Amino acid sequence: MASTEHECGTVFIFGCGAVGSALGRALVRVGVPLAGAHCRTRASATRAASLLGRVVTHGEIPVSLRRADTVVVAVPDPAIRGVAEQLAVHVVRHQVALHCSGSRSSDDLAPLRPLLRGVASFHPLLSFADPLSASDILSSAAFALEGDDAALDVARDLARTLGGFPIDVPAADRVLYHAAAATASNHLVALAAQAASCLRKIGLEQGQAVRALVPLMRSTLANLERLGLPLALTGPVSRGDAGAVRAHLHAIRERAPEEEAPYLALARRAAVVARAQGKATAEQLAEVERTLSGEPARSGDRSCKST
Repeated sequence: MASTEHECGTVFIFGCGAVGSALGRALVRVGVPLAGAHCRTRASATRAASLLGRVVTHGEIPVSLRRADTVVVAVPDPAIRGVAEQLAVHVVRHQVALHCSGSRSSDDLAPLRPLLRGVASFHPLLSFADPLSASDILSSAAFALEGDDAALDVARDLARTLGGFPIDVPAADRVLYHAAAATASNHLVALAAQAASCLRKIGLEQGQAVRALVPLMRSTLANLERLGLPLALTGPVSRGDAGAVRAHLHAIRERAPEEEAPYLALARRAAVVARAQGKATAEQLAEVERTLSGEPARSGDRSCKST
C-alpha cells in the first residue's frame, strides 16, 4: 500500500455521476489523494471534471487505476456486477474495492473478491440530487458498510476521514435499510408534494407552496435532531386533539380527496409516536384513533383547537 496517513491510501473513483462526483470533491477537500476518476462517456467526464477540478478519463480504463489502493465503484446498482467483471483484468492484489449501493451487498463485487484484499459495500446515507451540496454535508453522513474484513477496515477509515460515521448493515439487512432510507428521503419529497397539493387548492402556486413549507419542514428536522423521537412530534395528534383531526379530514375530503389516504396513513403512524411521547392521555389518543378509523365522535368531543 502506498505511504499515506489514511488506511484508504490513494483512491480511484469509477463512475462520476452525482455520488461519485460528490465523493471525489469531498475526498479532495480532506486531502485524500485521487489516483484518478473515470466515466463511461465524454460528456459525463466533462461534467465530473468541472466538479472535481481535475482531469476525468472516459472510455478505456486508464492504467492509473492500478496505482490506487482503494477502488470506489459509484455506478447505478444494476451495473455493479458488470463493472466488477470489467475491472477484473485491471485490478491488482494490494487493492480493495468498495461499491456505493445502499441495497446491494458486497457480493455484487464477487468477480473481484479473489483478486483483491477484499470488497465491501460503502453507502453514504444522503440524498444526491445535487452533488455540490451533497459533498459539503458528507461530513455529517452515516455510511452503511458490509463486506470483507480488510475492505471494511478501509471503508471505516474512509467514512471517518470524510467526517462521517460508519454503521454496520449486514447483507441480509441491506434491503430493509434501503427501504428506511427511501422513506426518510424520497418519501419526504412525496410528503412535501402532498402538502403542496393541499396548498394549491387554496390558491398558492407550487413554487409558493414549497417556499412556505420548507422552513416548516426544516424546523421539524431541527427538532428531530435536537430532541429525537418521540419528543419532536407536535400538532393535533401529539396533543390528542381529535376535533382538529376530524376537521382536517372533512376539509381534505371536500377539497383534496386524493390526499385522504396518505393523510390517514401518516396520522395513524403519528398516533403511535404520540403514545410513546405521552403528552396526550390514553383516552384522547383513543378518540384520535377512532376518528382515523372513521368511527363517529363520542359525545363531548367537538373540539377543534388551533395549531
